[in-house]
Amino acid sequence: MKVKGNAWLARCEQMEQTFGAEKWQAFLKERTAKYPFLQSPVMPISRIEVPEFLSLHEELVDHFFAGDKLVYWRFGERSAEWAMAHQLRGLFSKGEGRRFLQFAPTVYKNYFDGGELLAELAPTHTDLVIRGVAHPHVYFEYSRSARCAGSK
Repeated sequence: MKVKGNAWLARCEQMEQTFGAEKWQAFLKERTAKYPFLQSPVMPISRIEVPEFLSLHEELVDHFFAGDKLVYWRFGERSAEWAMAHQLRGLFSKGEGRRFLQFAPTVYKNYFDGGELLAELAPTHTDLVIRGVAHPHVYFEYSRSARCAGSK
């Protein structure tokens, strides 16, 4: 299973904004030999092996967030903000949360080449469910059953 480079670029931008470019680049430099995808520029269309991607996320959570796995929630929020400002810019307007959630399975397929995201619509909310992920991890778990109340 692979993840698109956009996911890594969003994380890099978040980490630089939060901790500064110098600290983030030092962290990455120490890990370049261990993670081959760091040895060349990551482009939005690059494909990164999910086990490497997840392993490096575990290291950055341990290093920068004292191992607090709840930070994956914030990662998801910031990644969504990044996507809306970049590749999804102009596709959705304020108040179109429900339409966005219906489109979410397509967004998932544009990031991951394994597993699937299902949008299960109900009258008052939408459940997003991720199934069939080859490498179960909290990265997916905290996104697996997201609920958007009142997303009409």
